[in-house]
Amino acid sequence: MNTPVTSAAPGPLAHTKKQVDGDWPQWIAENRLRNCTPDSMIATMVANGLDREACAHAIAHVETDPAYLAARKHQQLQRKLESVLANLQKLWESDSAYAQVEKRAAPSADEFIARYVRGCRPVVLTDMARDWPAMQRWSPQDLKARFGHLEVEIQADRNADPHYEENKLEHRQMSKLGEFVDRVLAGGPTNDYYMTANNEALRQPGFAPLLADIGTLPAFCDASQLGRLSSFWFGPAGTLTPLHHTP
Repeated sequence: MNTPVTSAAPGPLAHTKKQVDGDWPQWIAENRLRNCTPDSMIATMVANGLDREACAHAIAHVETDPAYLAARKHQQLQRKLESVLANLQKLWESDSAYAQVEKRAAPSADEFIARYVRGCRPVVLTDMARDWPAMQRWSPQDLKARFGHLEVEIQADRNADPHYEENKLEHRQMSKLGEFVDRVLAGGPTNDYYMTANNEALRQPGFAPLLADIGTLPAFCDASQLGRLSSFWFGPAGTLTPLHHTP
């Protein structure tokens, strides 16, 4: 089991022997919840100019705080849930066909629900979009020609931040879609900028023609729900990376 490592300190202090205030109490609570040792935390705090005795007192005080104790209880519940899910994952992996992703042309609604939805199995549905106008129409050039004047929210400057997913609010920028298309086409492979989920673009009436480019849907899909879609993904091809995870 890996030994927890204290997270980054709130920041350097202007002078030494500073009292434990500002963002430090939250930092203490977060690191104790990650099971970092008080000694390792005190070392970090002292290195940032805090008084050793005050640090020890602040850590002891946080551990008696009702909010911290409540967080510990919720943490225990989360770990139990993680254990249940881990056991369920092991059960799925015991299937000899676990690593195989099926390809199906037209499963019935009942089979799709029973085998893939309730059965939690991935599936590739083939030939489903053959009659969609989008298949002939959608391209970066088409997006620019029809919707380039519309403003969209993008995620930018992601490469400099290893935790860009967690800090996504700090990476929001607004751009004309046409300008963003030009940026994507000129920039080559990169993960530095992307239109990601939650951009709410499809809530703009101007993007309604995109949904009209979707044709026949399988029986287990409700076409009336298309109007509830709010976002779409667009960016450099083949550059999305997995979510970063901090132990």
